[in-house]
Amino acid sequence: MSTAITTAATCFGNPDYRTLDAAQIRLCVSAKYERDVTSLWGRIKDYFLGTCKEDAKVTLFRLAHAETAADQFEAFRRLTDLVAPSRDDLLTWHVSEKPSCAFQIGDFTLPAKQDWMSFAQFGDPGLTLEDKARLLLLMRYNGQQVVTHFHEFGVGAVLDRNADSVLHAQSVFLANAPELCHALAVLGLHRNDEHGNFADDLNQTVERVLDRTVNDGNATARAGRNAENLSILMTHLIPPTAVAA
Repeated sequence: MSTAITTAATCFGNPDYRTLDAAQIRLCVSAKYERDVTSLWGRIKDYFLGTCKEDAKVTLFRLAHAETAADQFEAFRRLTDLVAPSRDDLLTWHVSEKPSCAFQIGDFTLPAKQDWMSFAQFGDPGLTLEDKARLLLLMRYNGQQVVTHFHEFGVGAVLDRNADSVLHAQSVFLANAPELCHALAVLGLHRNDEHGNFADDLNQTVERVLDRTVNDGNATARAGRNAENLSILMTHLIPPTAVAA
């Protein structure tokens, strides 16, 4: 297992009460048993303070000790429920050619399980639209933030830049980025309906989620359009009927 831990702290919820430092993260991922990472006193404090630090510890343990990609992915998704919206930067879903997928919490990185590609081909493991938006906002492809910068790295140097040429360039880019396509399929982005309602709803949800932490209307609108375009393009590349078959 490849890991990297430095001095950063991971904060869940209220930063005054829900902070896990590097030592605590190390304990959660290296503990032998789940019971070793939580305590009754911690549960009591969470109850009275309205925090979820103990749940975060258990979820970190499960992320590190998951036996399957499905369990690992669910643990990472669960962390998006627990982390404070203002500290979403502490969670990153890395997608690249090698390794194809990894999950980062603070400065701690876990590569995806060996059955990741098998898990990814089924896609959309019971995720809500908000789950999809949050996870999409945490995704990076070869270091690039996908939903906020796809309009740049997914297009490249197009000389005659217009709506058609941009969409064509993005389609070609996705067709040559199978690891990214697999990750987007996990979120069900290839399941846009014939009226485009899913893509439009995803656009609005990404805008709403991003607006919680980014005070830039242009940036949130651009991210929403990127999400919508990704869904439209993915549906052309991987029709839902092809996956079902």
